[in-house]
Amino acid sequence: SLLAVITVPLSLAILTALPLAADASVPPLQVAKVIAMTFLLPLALGAIFGRRWPHAADRIAGPLNALAGYVLLATLLGLLVLNFPAVWQKTGVLDYLVIAVLTIVALAIGHWLGGPAHSDRTSLAIATAERNTGIAALIAALNFPDRQAMVMIVIYKIVTLLVMIPYTKWCKQKEVTS
Repeated sequence: SLLAVITVPLSLAILTALPLAADASVPPLQVAKVIAMTFLLPLALGAIFGRRWPHAADRIAGPLNALAGYVLLATLLGLLVLNFPAVWQKTGVLDYLVIAVLTIVALAIGHWLGGPAHSDRTSLAIATAERNTGIAALIAALNFPDRQAMVMIVIYKIVTLLVMIPYTKWCKQKEVTS
């Protein structure tokens, strides 16, 4: 995530130079701010809380993760409903299939590179498939004001979550049987 401060603006500069790409850019400082707010701050707060109150952290981890999942799902569905005309008119089955295939490939690569520990493989696979939606939303907001890019990010997130459901269930079953 820290490398994203450098790699995202650099990648956008390279992609923008290609003849088929749209012009897009994002200042490194804004990427750093998104990384800090969406990754580093929650990680630091969780680590501090877990270190100071380990029993409380263990007790609330499951319910808090479930609540976060429900909030994410409700937010995505709300965004989908609000943007349904754009979704319906400008997307097709091929869009969903491409996103699903990209997610499956990302899960496979992350799982394969995750090392011998099953939990590490699962974590890396999910992180690889998830990518950083916050940075994608920042790029879309700064460069594509027509909201179509943001609609595709919402669709990507929903399809990715749906594709990951069987993978996470499979991982939980493997963890129980191991």
